Amino acid sequence: REVLHFCTENSFSGLEFMAGIPGTVGGAVFGNAGAFEQNIGEYLQRASILDSNSKTVGVDNSHFKFSYRHSGLKEHHDILLKASFIVKKSKKEDIANKIQGILEIRRDNHPPWDTACAGSYFKNPILPDGTKIPAAKLLDKVGAKGQKVGGASVYEFHANFIINTENATARDVRDLASELKRRVQEEFGIRLEEEVIYLPEFGTTL
Repeated sequence: REVLHFCTENSFSGLEFMAGIPGTVGGAVFGNAGAFEQNIGEYLQRASILDSNSKTVGVDNSHFKFSYRHSGLKEHHDILLKASFIVKKSKKEDIANKIQGILEIRRDNHPPWDTACAGSYFKNPILPDGTKIPAAKLLDKVGAKGQKVGGASVYEFHANFIINTENATARDVRDLASELKRRVQEEFGIRLEEEVIYLPEFGTTL
C-alpha cells in the first residue's frame, strides 16, 4: 500500500496492478507477485542484495531469473535490501482511478479483507503450449466452492481461496488442498501447484 501511495502522490504509473496484494516489496520480488497478467519482475530494474557471504551486492533484473511466481531468491536465499522499479509519469487522477477500479474488482471476487486466508492458493497451470488456465476455473468445474475439511472451506464466490471459517488447523487446510488437487488431477489430468509456501511442519517449498 505504501509503494502505491508514493507512486500516486508522485504521479508514477505502472505498478497499479499490485493494488490489493498484501505483503512487502521483498516478498513481492521473492515470489514475483502479480495480477492481471503482470508481474513485479517485469518492472524491477536494479536491486541491492545481501548474499550468502554477507556482502552487499548490486544486481540487475537478470539476477532474479523471474518466471511465473518464481524468482532466483527462492533458490539461493539472498536478502533483498533495495529495489528500483521502472515507472512512467502519468496523471495522478488516472493512477488513482485505476487503483480504485482494481480494488473494486478484488472486493467483488475475493474474500473480505478481514477473512482469514492466504490469498490465491494455487498457481494457474501452464500447459505445454504455453496456455495459462485459471486454477479457479478448473476448481469450479470439480465443484470446489463450499467444500470443507474441519474449519477450512473453499470460498463460495472464488474457488481458488481457502478460508478459515471455524478455527481451522493447518492440517484442515492442507487436507482440503490435497482433495482439491486430487479432483482436478482426476478430471483434467492437470496437477495443481500451490502458490502458498508451507512452513517446515509440512516440509518447505522455499
